[in-house]
Amino acid sequence: MCGTCGCSDHGRNHEHGHSHGHSHDREKSTVISIEQDILQQNNLLAERNRGYFEAKIFFVSI
Repeated sequence: MCGTCGCSDHGRNHEHGHSHGHSHDREKSTVISIEQDILQQNNLLAERNRGYFEAKIFFVSI
């Protein structure tokens, strides 16, 4: 398999150093966007900590 385009058919010249039997027309390509909240776990911990400290301040203030 090609590490650049993911093709597995080897037959004709290819622009990144190997050959296969199909073209790489950008018009036929499908773009898939993947989004992930990489700070989700951090945000959950921060929310938990804020609640913990707000409770401590409340009890100290009484």
